[in-house]
Amino acid sequence: AIGQSAFSGCSVLEKVVVPKGVTTIEPYTFYGCKKLSSVELHEGLKTIDADAFENCTLLERVELPKGLESIEDNAFNACNKLGSVVFSAGLKKIGESAFAGTMLKTVALPEGLTSIGDYAFSMCESLERVELHEGLTSIGGSAFASSNNLSEVTIPTSVTEIGEGAFSSTALTSVA
Repeated sequence: AIGQSAFSGCSVLEKVVVPKGVTTIEPYTFYGCKKLSSVELHEGLKTIDADAFENCTLLERVELPKGLESIEDNAFNACNKLGSVVFSAGLKKIGESAFAGTMLKTVALPEGLTSIGDYAFSMCESLERVELHEGLTSIGGSAFASSNNLSEVTIPTSVTEIGEGAFSSTALTSVA
């Protein structure tokens, strides 16, 4: 594991390579690393804990490794230049506000994902399209709220719970 707050607030840290063998990035590990623009994650990583990359304002792209199971609350919250996230197989949970306030345009979530937390993709002003798959059971309250350009979403039949305001203040023209 990389310990809690290990690199928090490192104001000139630009690149991170998380080595193979690390299974957990603990809370606040890279919180507020304002110049962090490149993150390389390897297979074997299981959990990105709460607030791990929150407020990394120059981070633009993240490729999540195959086998990552959980992205916890606020993990990438307020990474306001984050425009591309590659989600890989194995992901089961996305926590509250995990990607809130990012610049994601398209979100293609993997099969096997079972829950999306409250506010997970809220205030993603560039978000236009969301791809969800069978197996998803829960979409949290305000999960996509205030993502003003979101115009298309397909909700799988496996979803049994959609929280209050999940798609409020969006531009949805198509829901299937």
